[in-house]
Amino acid sequence: MILLYISILSIIQGITEFLPVSSSAHIVLMSAFFSQFKELGNITEDVLTIAIALHLGTLLSVMVYYNKEVKDMITFKDIKLTTKILLAFIPIAIVGGIITMAGIDILQSKNIIATAMIVFGIILWVSDKYGKEKSTIKDIGYKESIIIGLSQVVALIPGVSRSGATMTAGRFIGMTRPEAVRFSLLLSMPTIGAAMLALIYKFITTEQNQTEMLKVSVLVFILSAIVSYISLKVFVKFAKKFNMNFFVIYRIILGILLLLI
Repeated sequence: MILLYISILSIIQGITEFLPVSSSAHIVLMSAFFSQFKELGNITEDVLTIAIALHLGTLLSVMVYYNKEVKDMITFKDIKLTTKILLAFIPIAIVGGIITMAGIDILQSKNIIATAMIVFGIILWVSDKYGKEKSTIKDIGYKESIIIGLSQVVALIPGVSRSGATMTAGRFIGMTRPEAVRFSLLLSMPTIGAAMLALIYKFITTEQNQTEMLKVSVLVFILSAIVSYISLKVFVKFAKKFNMNFFVIYRIILGILLLLI
């Protein structure tokens, strides 16, 4: 049962991390479902090593996919791109840092997740349908980068979706769909990295013994990395040919079902 739970967790994280459907919402809901199985003990409550492995797997996948951009940013070959990504990262770094250091737990109720899924699904549809397709990452300025970065703060609410919020912001400021997706994915690297560091900090300072999950975390890392890479590759191709209606409909249906159940 534990192996099944870990495998499903890794696959869901890998599939949903970069899609505009909120990976955190899916993880919360899945953990709630599996919590009824006594065989799992308290594994669904707060397994830090597994959470770290999930983030490490998804981070590796996007870094491998965008290896050229990563190299250019690290070596400052593309200083403008580096600056834009860093500026967009600042808002979530500040707010996320405050939340982590203060030990604040964000409320993850079913109704909040459901409402966020529906409301921000509609906002995603509006931005994708009426957003002007005129700008690329090179065209947007530093102010626009910060605007996209601010949308990540809103995505701290479970059900909003980090990728969905940043893509929505990108489309509203006039970026083409593929470029909004690309900026969102590049921005995910420092964001996921920071979230992973926050989890590591919590792991170091917690009194819970998580060492027994280290072996399982290796499987989590491998599965999440592989599935994330495949999902990422498919989604980038999808965004070049199709609109976001499929994800909008999915969000609304899932949100309604959650409110009714």
